[in-house]
Amino acid sequence: VSTQSILGWTSVATWRTTLAVNGLSLQNNKKYTISIRSTNCAGKTTQLTTDPIIVDSTPPAGGIIRVGNNTKVHAKYMTLKTKIIVWWWGFTDYISGIGGYEWAISQYPTPPSLNGGAGMIKPWQSVGHATMASNTTLSRYPGSASLIGHNIYFHVKALDNVGNYLIKTSNAT
Repeated sequence: VSTQSILGWTSVATWRTTLAVNGLSLQNNKKYTISIRSTNCAGKTTQLTTDPIIVDSTPPAGGIIRVGNNTKVHAKYMTLKTKIIVWWWGFTDYISGIGGYEWAISQYPTPPSLNGGAGMIKPWQSVGHATMASNTTLSRYPGSASLIGHNIYFHVKALDNVGNYLIKTSNAT
């Protein structure tokens, strides 16, 4: 990853301590630094430069989800009293790294946050860096009796350390 200069020196008023710059074309996976130069009344100039930052504008990649048991084999069926266990692995983010995971349950393959919450059974819940979530049973959720005979989908959201995310959805259970 190389350091790249994209903006020359900009003069600001002597009383200003901040400057916002808009419209920069920063590139993904490139290093950037910010340098500040000041000159006092005697003409002495001092310059400071930040440590490099790397732009991360891409979401995590990969990921596999399995639902239903301790063997990480996807369960095609479960009862309302089956203990919910969701496993996931294989998510990667080579720029800023994986910052954490969230999971949710819905009646539709489209994640609840992308369809206005339709079919939401369990809202998104953060589990930090854990790669498994376990809950009690489906019977603890309101309206669970209406789930009998219908598909249920488990969603995992992998977030990187700057907020980009990827949502993966399990096969129907």
